[in-house]
Amino acid sequence: PERDEEYLRLRQRYRFKPDEPQPLRPPPLPWKSVALALFLFLVGIFFILTGARVFWNLGSTEALPFTILGIITFLPGVYHVVIFFQVWRQAPGWTHDMVPNYDFH
Repeated sequence: PERDEEYLRLRQRYRFKPDEPQPLRPPPLPWKSVALALFLFLVGIFFILTGARVFWNLGSTEALPFTILGIITFLPGVYHVVIFFQVWRQAPGWTHDMVPNYDFH
């Protein structure tokens, strides 16, 4: 029983089948996806800060479109940037299978 639990834990951690050899190097990161995530992240920060500045100078009605657009772009951007960062630093529990691939060929 204890050995089976360890086997399942290792299999979930490395995500490879026992009859297949483990790859020598991880798959390459999809750089177009990294660029898209960073772009959404930075655009989101820009619009959120612009919305805050407009809010303090003009009011909430004028700031609402900037803030909403900032949130819409910031959330998926920061989500994917965190995934890329954790995979890059090889944190336990984070694998290359979690990286979204938006590279269209």
